[in-house]
Amino acid sequence: MSDHEPDEPSLVVPSHTDAASEAGDFNPTGLGPVEVHTPDRDPNRILPLLATSGLALTILAGIELLLTIALGLAVEVNQLSRVARVGYAFLTQLEKSPLGLLLVVAAIVTAVAAKRAEPNSATERRTSLAAGLIIGFAVVLAMGSVLAIVARFNVADLVETQKIDGVTRRVLAIFLVRNLGAAVVALYVAGAAVRPRPRA
Repeated sequence: MSDHEPDEPSLVVPSHTDAASEAGDFNPTGLGPVEVHTPDRDPNRILPLLATSGLALTILAGIELLLTIALGLAVEVNQLSRVARVGYAFLTQLEKSPLGLLLVVAAIVTAVAAKRAEPNSATERRTSLAAGLIIGFAVVLAMGSVLAIVARFNVADLVETQKIDGVTRRVLAIFLVRNLGAAVVALYVAGAAVRPRPRA
């Protein structure tokens, strides 16, 4: 026997940290690397916020529509019918407020959230509610825009100083395009949001 015994082979045990750094995140079950999803990297976190924002904007637009109708009914003008008074209220109020633009923004936000919402989720239910309300409010806005033009002609027949000339006709045309056009766009976008989507 020699004075020097052969060195035993050293056993190198790879650390879990090194293995995890090469193969991905370490999985203690031994089934291989797993992906870790952190909330900061999850793009779907924004969907509930979009759905809530779309619904909130829709409710604001609806409140303004209802208040405009109530204002028209509250005004006492014997020469004008109730329908004409409501139309004149739309004529005066829509000149001050971008209600049509508000509905369009609400419809776009709702459609974006609805496109990526999980089936049967709270986000999908919220977007469906918002889209349904947008469709109803867009129809009311379209009808109110037409009634506003009719009411303006009725007022012109009653008041000598409110006659409609060429400039007034152009202003009314712009008014109709802006509000009726916004209502049509909101109606189309909201309709696309509630359109049945293929289930995964």
